[in-house]
Amino acid sequence: MGLGEGGWDQDPWPLPYCPGPTLSSVLNELPSAATLRYRGPGVLPWGALEEDEDGERNVELEEAQVRRQAAGRTLGQQAWVWSVRLLLNLLVVALLGAAFYGVYWATGSTDELQKLDLVSRTPLLQLGVNYLPSIFISGVNLVLPPVFKLIASLEGYTRSRQIVLILLRTVFLRLASLLVLMVSLWGQITCGGNAEAEDCKACGYDYKELPCWETRMGQEMYKLLLFDLLTGLAVMLLIQFPRKLLCGLCPGALGRLGTQEFQVPDEVLGLIYAQTVVWVGSFFCPLLPLLNTAKFLLLFYLKKLTLFSTCSPASRTFRASTANFFFPMVLLLGLAVSAIPVLYSIFLIPPSKLCGPFREQLSIWAQIPQSISRLPQITQDFLFFLGTQAFAVPLLLISSILMAYTLALANSYGCLISELKRQIEKEAQNKVFLAQRAVALSSDNGAL
Repeated sequence: MGLGEGGWDQDPWPLPYCPGPTLSSVLNELPSAATLRYRGPGVLPWGALEEDEDGERNVELEEAQVRRQAAGRTLGQQAWVWSVRLLLNLLVVALLGAAFYGVYWATGSTDELQKLDLVSRTPLLQLGVNYLPSIFISGVNLVLPPVFKLIASLEGYTRSRQIVLILLRTVFLRLASLLVLMVSLWGQITCGGNAEAEDCKACGYDYKELPCWETRMGQEMYKLLLFDLLTGLAVMLLIQFPRKLLCGLCPGALGRLGTQEFQVPDEVLGLIYAQTVVWVGSFFCPLLPLLNTAKFLLLFYLKKLTLFSTCSPASRTFRASTANFFFPMVLLLGLAVSAIPVLYSIFLIPPSKLCGPFREQLSIWAQIPQSISRLPQITQDFLFFLGTQAFAVPLLLISSILMAYTLALANSYGCLISELKRQIEKEAQNKVFLAQRAVALSSDNGAL
């Protein structure tokens, strides 16, 4: 091949023409901007499986479609949607109110039901009445969350908003039911807060019905822990495995019903609820943390077996940016809920006169100054110094400085992450532009 008078000589063996890459084929090899925006620390690592990327992209596209549909609604359609949401939220409030009233009734009616002749003559009924508050709370925590999922799917929100609403309602149900149980027990112990009542006037608590009220508190937390374990075992052994076995024998859509989704947020909320129960009951039942550890080990291996044999990945994902804030906040809320009854019992309720290590004290807290007075003088001076302003003021200042530094550092990291996300989106747009240019140039070369 050489240069002739009219230009380049034609190749005696011309290569067959191969069309260049199309725009769609090039774009399929590039990550979409929606996927790049969705990625975050702990959600999808770089180099994740293609199936995970497709799933995240589908979720993002589905949410974008829901938002477009919401933006295109007329005024009448918006009024209808908000009316439906209002009615569904009223239904949620009614379900929560019925659950809390049931917990309060079950706790307050236990002693009265045990006095019935039928219950006293039947050991099985007596055992069921004795565990009635724990049975009711465990049943409510098992039944209502699926109902919340069904209600959230009818409200017309995006998947991310549905998950947040389901988790908020489930958290409120679990922690508030535990708080209602504590309030009901407090009413029984302190005669409804009336220290001048006939049953509470002598000892400061109802010594006739609850001669050892600390034991009753520990028993209730132990029962909640036990029925939480039994509920988890019953769901796995009596529902999940038989459902997988029966539906696995059936072809088609019925067989796909046997595969259940493994919801990580629900499992995390279960752990937080169990930890809250342990925080409340460990003061009254010191072996409760050990029992909870044994329960977690047993459930861990059973859930691992269930995960690999009967479950599939969840279709509704929970974003890492939300999880990093939501779950620690729920755990902190559980700590606050557990601290209220424990601190109230330590400072305000007189200890039992017939049992317990504090039976000769006016309050449980009164034992602490007496114990400190038996320590060496140097240790006493150090402990009393911890309660003075000379220690509290510098500690407050140092804590404030560290908190301000942490907030400033978190803000700078947030700005850096936002800038990196913008750069990633810009890189994706540049790749799309270069792909378009490559397709255009290959088309021009093919035309020549």
